[in-house]
Amino acid sequence: MVKFPQLRLPKVFAFIAALILMVVIACGADATATSPAPTQASQNESTTPPTQASQPEATTSPNQATSGKPVTLRVGTVADTYRNDPNDLSRLNIGMFPLNVNVFDQLLLVDENFQLQPMLAESWSYSKDTGTWKFDLREGVTFHDGQRFDAHSVVEMVQRFWSQGVGGNRLRIGENSAVALDDFTVLITPTSDNLRLPEELSHSSYGIRAPGSDPLEGEHIGTGAFIMSDYQQGSHITVEKNTEYWNSVPKIDELEFRFMPDPNTRILALQAGEVGAIFDVPPEATSLLERNTEIQVIPTAVSASQYVMVLLTGEAPYDLAQDINVREAIGYGINRQAILDISFNGHAELNQTFSPPGVLGPYAGRIIGYTHDPERSRTILEEAGWIDEDGDGFREKGDRKLTLEFINGFPAGPENGQTAEIIQAQLKEVGIDLKVTNVPDNATYSARLRNKEGDMFMEIGNQNSPSACFLASLFYGRYENPGSYSRGFAPGPLGWPEYDDEIDACNAALTTDEAAMHRANAIHIVVDESRSLLPLVGITRIYAARNYVKDFNPHPVRLHVRWDTVTVEE
Repeated sequence: MVKFPQLRLPKVFAFIAALILMVVIACGADATATSPAPTQASQNESTTPPTQASQPEATTSPNQATSGKPVTLRVGTVADTYRNDPNDLSRLNIGMFPLNVNVFDQLLLVDENFQLQPMLAESWSYSKDTGTWKFDLREGVTFHDGQRFDAHSVVEMVQRFWSQGVGGNRLRIGENSAVALDDFTVLITPTSDNLRLPEELSHSSYGIRAPGSDPLEGEHIGTGAFIMSDYQQGSHITVEKNTEYWNSVPKIDELEFRFMPDPNTRILALQAGEVGAIFDVPPEATSLLERNTEIQVIPTAVSASQYVMVLLTGEAPYDLAQDINVREAIGYGINRQAILDISFNGHAELNQTFSPPGVLGPYAGRIIGYTHDPERSRTILEEAGWIDEDGDGFREKGDRKLTLEFINGFPAGPENGQTAEIIQAQLKEVGIDLKVTNVPDNATYSARLRNKEGDMFMEIGNQNSPSACFLASLFYGRYENPGSYSRGFAPGPLGWPEYDDEIDACNAALTTDEAAMHRANAIHIVVDESRSLLPLVGITRIYAARNYVKDFNPHPVRLHVRWDTVTVEE
């Protein structure tokens, strides 16, 4: 047995954003790892919040408490993308994902350096002989409904995720993979090698629910620092502190997250004191907020990537991009510097690795990516038989015009900035007719993805897990029950089986370095060989809060934000 020592649970408190947007500000607005392969993402050393200006004595806020009264913090967040659809059991995620409000604890926690720390599991170990993970659980923890947390709670969680096939079964588990050795020891044996299991279990979607609770009936019961109070779809979600929390009891009595999809609305609400903090400050708005001495602006390190996925398995009319020459020409036709400058006002970085830089370590150079070379793009199309025969500026081949539909996008179209329109204009210059479809919400985007209705799909993907295999596993082609990403974009079944081999090797790697190497190899295949993934830029997230909000330390990833020691100054 390889034994991993128990680590002290750090108090990591974060405030993160999902995405960085391009918007026009409304006129008149005031200006040490416990897993065999924990993957460490690069961390910007300058993420410490700026010095907070003293708050004027006359300033008051609805978030502040008067002596003896409950303390409520109101937070302006992005669009409500929670789902509770009985037809999609893999996304019963209210309070859990993608806006994690600490109602549920996971077995493990990811700190701001992308290292695993104990949470409901105090320690864990791996048996190479059997492929079994052993988790020693924390005693004395209770669910919000008074039930005891124990090994049987974990077994139920694993069986639920197996039965629902969540995420294409990235955990690689079977019906009998989890066994309670005793009340506070659980064994999990994946059906195939998965040395990334602890990292994957740190994702907030694997929060532990109270046994027998039914999320379809509104029973969102966990062991977390906050208890579900109220959820109104598209309006707000409210949680109250858990006074019996096994770790530090939260300093705030109540958190109310108000869904404000429009960034202008969030900024104005923060300036007016209607909310105490906001997610996702548009890059061009930072200088405006920094001039306000009552507000602190807080950036994070790069934690996500904006990228385009090109459909490989569509049917007419969504089959033109099956021509690899079209995909390659698109790659060279995009000017990523323009996306960085216009869409993100410089608050991002040029990055074609589909990963925060540190995750791949020394192997990042294996991904070649694309330079902006429109002449090369035109030549590729000409040689492949795509010619502008009628002089309208767009190319044809036979009876088909080179018209592609561009779906924008996940998590919500506006959060991707002006990137879609920038790419549309750039590809027009090489003779590609790009039709941009801005989908209204996450559900619509997921439906288009599931039904393969589109040629190109733009997303911002987060490195939500410390696993080197995370994100890249989206395009794994050997799932028994493949999800939308695998069915639409997996290169393995279409002539690049090495991609799946690399993902298998990544999951079986014994060291962080080895896992990073295999992830880099896989990304090289999907970017430089199958040319079905077109990375654009690495995303830097920006948050802002009134100065009376203290202990506001952003985690690079929204799913791992902690709220339990955030305070509101009277």
